[in-house]
Amino acid sequence: MKPIPTKKIKTSKMSLTKKLGEMGIPGFRSGNKLRMTIAIFGYFMVFLFLLSLISPSPVQQKSPESTSIMPTTSKPTATIQATLITDDQKFATLLKESSKIIAVSSKGISDAAIREDYKSLELYGKYLKDDSQKYLNEINKLEVSSSLKTIFDEYKLGLEKTYLAGKYTESGAKNLNDDDLSLGGDYLNEAVVHVERAVTFLESLKSS
Repeated sequence: MKPIPTKKIKTSKMSLTKKLGEMGIPGFRSGNKLRMTIAIFGYFMVFLFLLSLISPSPVQQKSPESTSIMPTTSKPTATIQATLITDDQKFATLLKESSKIIAVSSKGISDAAIREDYKSLELYGKYLKDDSQKYLNEINKLEVSSSLKTIFDEYKLGLEKTYLAGKYTESGAKNLNDDDLSLGGDYLNEAVVHVERAVTFLESLKSS
């Protein structure tokens, strides 16, 4: 007996932008890639604005009287603690600074997309890529304390995604490639998720 031929079912992976369109989120319903790019950067700038307002409080070093009555002999531990405090302060500064700079690039992309100015879109895509790489290089030098580690990790992941978003926005605008522009939008959507998590953890840290 011959085996009955089976029909292969084709499955297609739906992009995040298409999913948002089907969910009826403003800016994504039309399916127009340029309008979706505008909407994505608009949403992302909200999270960047929140991050610029909320900065983590650096870990405070305890006074010698409150820690122990015995003389301190563990010099390496004290050095590590001082380094962590310094890195916490550096991260807090970088968090605010990078959020504002990336927001400027994001606004430039959004404005260029509205005007359908592909030259400016390419330029601001490059700015976003370069700024993200710059701050990634900076935060990779830091070792923050455990209280900020989750925020640090989420923000770092967000920067990695904004780097890719800038890279594909730049190449998409330069080559008038809709697929690259859409991919840049998808990476930015992923960045939004990580930045939103960082904001959530920052808020809980502030309230604790």
